[in-house]
Amino acid sequence: MTEGFVYVLTNAAMPGYIKIGLTQRDEVTDRIRQLDNTSTPPALRVLLRRPRSRLRQT
Repeated sequence: MTEGFVYVLTNAAMPGYIKIGLTQRDEVTDRIRQLDNTSTPPALRVLLRRPRSRLRQT
């Protein structure tokens, strides 16, 4: 059983686009910090964060 989160992120710099993902990190904010090291423009906002006990079956 894999535990983690399903998340939905938005960014004001890219209206109309959303990022839907899975993470096994303790917090979604840890994932956002990781994404901030990529070419994604800053100011990601969490729209949805749901804990899941079986990520790959979600």
